[in-house]
Amino acid sequence: MRNLLKDLLYNKDNSALDISRLSSLLGVVTYLGASIWHVYANASFDPVAFGGGWTALCAGCAGWIYARQKFETGKVAE
Repeated sequence: MRNLLKDLLYNKDNSALDISRLSSLLGVVTYLGASIWHVYANASFDPVAFGGGWTALCAGCAGWIYARQKFETGKVAE
């Protein structure tokens, strides 16, 4: 489990923590937590609203990670 988290959160050489990956993980955990709380508090679930938010979150996270890899190393990690 520790190696998996290190591979997901650190840069390609596992030498430094990548802030974009860490922020993306925290954003996903926060979004899921807020969605669960909203369903619990309001006793209703809107799949279209959840899906739209999830799509926007994933697209933003992926774009940030891609741009950070591309502009910091000069090329996208393969």
